[in-house]
Amino acid sequence: HRYPVILSGARPQFRVSPITHASGWLSTCEGFAEKVGSKLGRTCSIGKSALGKGVSTFRGRCQKQETLVREIEGINDAMAVLRPHWKDIEAEFDRQNVRYLAMAETDHEAIGRVLRAHLIVENFMNSYLVGTFKLEDFDGMKLTFAQKAKMLPQRKSSAAWVRPGIIQLNAVRNKLGHRLDHVVEFSSISTIQDVLSVARDGVSFESPIDAIEAFAPVACAFLTVPPRHLANAFSEAFSYVHSITPSEV
Repeated sequence: HRYPVILSGARPQFRVSPITHASGWLSTCEGFAEKVGSKLGRTCSIGKSALGKGVSTFRGRCQKQETLVREIEGINDAMAVLRPHWKDIEAEFDRQNVRYLAMAETDHEAIGRVLRAHLIVENFMNSYLVGTFKLEDFDGMKLTFAQKAKMLPQRKSSAAWVRPGIIQLNAVRNKLGHRLDHVVEFSSISTIQDVLSVARDGVSFESPIDAIEAFAPVACAFLTVPPRHLANAFSEAFSYVHSITPSEV
């Protein structure tokens, strides 16, 4: 039987849905592409059957199952309806595969660097919130990054100074998470640059991503709950600090 390949996951790995019909038995087929394209620079292991031209159609025979897959009852009837349209279905999958490959070839380095900074800052922010507000079952609260950032004090705290930058970091991360082609501009990290102008005085950054990576350790340092013997000094030092969220600027 011939049927289109169903893409699964972000990696260049392709699986085929259990959509074949033979003598009343439902077979499940699975294969892996050996190559998606030279530009991806990746090679995947290939099973007993092969996928032609990266991602197109899977041809072969699958081992019959001894039992029906009850959770997809009716799939045989559905496939019987679609069978006359395989040619058009395969053509549509080919078009979608071209779109997939174009997205997969996008430079993901920026996404990875921002995500790493975001995760590390969140880890320190969790510790700060628990230590400052004595929160119990903090993990059970299931707070989002944005909610945690909004909980940071806006005045009289070292965290207040980096709070706007942390909120901007989250905004950048969200845009990268929803648009693969998003380009981070310096204008979108203005408060991060404000912090760096003091914490990294005299240092220039070639790209916004470089600035974000430089901001992360600064944010983490000021999210650290000071030991008891330094608490008063920190409180006095930041007693005049007041910040607002970037969206209010």
